[in-house]
Amino acid sequence: MAASTLPSHIMAWKKSSEVNRMEEIQVDNAGRTVKGFKADSKFDQPVPKFSFDNPNKEEGNRLSKVNCYWQACDLERSQREDRYSYLLSAEREVAARKKAEDAERVSRSTKGKGKEGPKTPKKAAAKKAPESVREVGSGSEGDGEEESEEPTACVYCVQKKIKCVPLAGWKVCAACQKRKVKCEYFDKTVWVVIDGSQKIAESVQELVELENRCEASRLEGVWYNLQMCLMQVEQKAAAGLVAADARVLHLLELKSKGVEIPVDLEKQVQVERGLVQTTLTAHTEDLTERMDDIQTRTAWTKIGLPRIHSGDSPPPRVAVQGTKRKGNEEGDCVEGSKKKKKKKKVVETEEEV
Repeated sequence: MAASTLPSHIMAWKKSSEVNRMEEIQVDNAGRTVKGFKADSKFDQPVPKFSFDNPNKEEGNRLSKVNCYWQACDLERSQREDRYSYLLSAEREVAARKKAEDAERVSRSTKGKGKEGPKTPKKAAAKKAPESVREVGSGSEGDGEEESEEPTACVYCVQKKIKCVPLAGWKVCAACQKRKVKCEYFDKTVWVVIDGSQKIAESVQELVELENRCEASRLEGVWYNLQMCLMQVEQKAAAGLVAADARVLHLLELKSKGVEIPVDLEKQVQVERGLVQTTLTAHTEDLTERMDDIQTRTAWTKIGLPRIHSGDSPPPRVAVQGTKRKGNEEGDCVEGSKKKKKKKKVVETEEEV
């Protein structure tokens, strides 16, 4: 687990001995049930309280409280274990480096080659100071002279991010010689901290990129759902418009037959049709605005968002049924008018006879 995700009270522990570790409680333990619930004494969080005397309290409510408590307890225990393992590994690494330094110091003192300051290197220092320090620590005891002559960077050159160029016959580098000061060197533990901070920064950057990718995939799913919603809104609006047109045609047909239509009914039909159109426009603008926002937020991926359909969507079922019903009604009207004409002709022929 990354250090940035740990809470502050866990990050406050700087040594492995300070970590208050928690024991793992198995899932089948009776203390994790509702009736046999027993809180963890090392977990400083509010403990759920139950009153079994009240019959109105449901068992599911108690069970959810117990599950939430143990989920938080397990998360706290895993975070403490991660912090403990991280601190323990760092302490072991520092102890190993210190042991190697002591052995190197003893070997130099026995050979009589210890010096007041660091030796001037023969080669130029590397660009990254932590790598040069790691090179200084690598090597066997038999190569004591080569180890002492490996390049290191002084504090001033590291702070200014410049190349530390040593001068032959001097115990200072070129930059410090211009400033007329002595070269100061970091302790190896400081280099370990610098190297670790660089690794942490890289891991944090990778986590941020991963979070951005996850957010982009989530927005892609939202984009797909908005497209589906837009299609459904358009289909419902089309069905509503077809139904409104059918009512208007029916009123016109009744007017043509001489039936008086109330003015309020005509206005109601017109208002219903306008309401369908207004609702469609409002929903479409809202959905398209959200889709444009998602498209702007995911433009950095340069992948594009998926499209559900590339052409005109098929007409809705309701619209098809409405047109069929309308055609049937028109056909019935035509047949009725033909029958009336035939009856009139028969009556006229009888009168003539």
